[in-house]
Amino acid sequence: FEGLGYETHLLRVTDHGNLAQPESLNVVAWKQGRNDSCVQGMGGHMDIAPPGGPPGGGTYEGAYDNTAGTVAMMLYARAFADLTFECDTFLALWSSEEEGLRGSNAFANNQCDYCLPHDKELKFYINMDMMGMSWPAKKNGNGDPFPYHAWSGPDSDPEVQDVEITTVLEHVHWNVLKAPMTLRIDGTYGAGCDQHWDEHEDLVFDVHEDTFGRSDHVTFRNLGAQTIFHLGAYDADYSAYHSPSDTLDNMVAEVGGQEELEKSMEFVMWAAMLEFIIADQTPEIRNLNA
Repeated sequence: FEGLGYETHLLRVTDHGNLAQPESLNVVAWKQGRNDSCVQGMGGHMDIAPPGGPPGGGTYEGAYDNTAGTVAMMLYARAFADLTFECDTFLALWSSEEEGLRGSNAFANNQCDYCLPHDKELKFYINMDMMGMSWPAKKNGNGDPFPYHAWSGPDSDPEVQDVEITTVLEHVHWNVLKAPMTLRIDGTYGAGCDQHWDEHEDLVFDVHEDTFGRSDHVTFRNLGAQTIFHLGAYDADYSAYHSPSDTLDNMVAEVGGQEELEKSMEFVMWAAMLEFIIADQTPEIRNLNA
């Protein structure tokens, strides 16, 4: 980050929930925008499920959860280096997500010089977690496609659209990337959204507003920011989730080869990058508390 021209800081996080590693570090990279009254961001957690943890016994490599998201953030930093955004922008690698979002909360709710400024409007945040085991990748290389999850929020009413960033989410997937948004499988997936699961349990593209939590977007959603959460297969849909089998070699084997894994990661990375760039230029996206 620093070598690309970002103002980069390490934020020490005290993690009382992890006795084996009581301190960890966030990496926070800042880029000045045209308008110094607002802020927006993007991030992914770089910690992994500790060995022995649920549901699969924890992991030692964490290739999927969430080394993939960590590498994605580094690539976004390179892609964004020569762009000028409307608002001050942070790109972050969070620690201690697996212990309760402690890393992102330390950044968002403290008063350090490089923490989230409380005197500026926090407009939106995009979260990258568990990338690669999603459409167009197929289970065992030739089975049903892995599910693709992307949820916007906050979602206070499941019957109506609550936030403008949902329009951006849908536009990118429907109109720009031409994703097969109505594609369904013959059976059902093992896990997915909170609000519409009865209707979406066989839907490959689970892309809409939802209340789903479980990652660092919740930290910023709780502060009124509009959010998008990108997430691949988890729980019953990927047996290596939070297990010692969460390795790059296993990911490649599960999808039928490196080329298939690359296609899956490239799709979600394009989606999130386009969402960020378009959201930056969408003045209707405002903090819900503004």
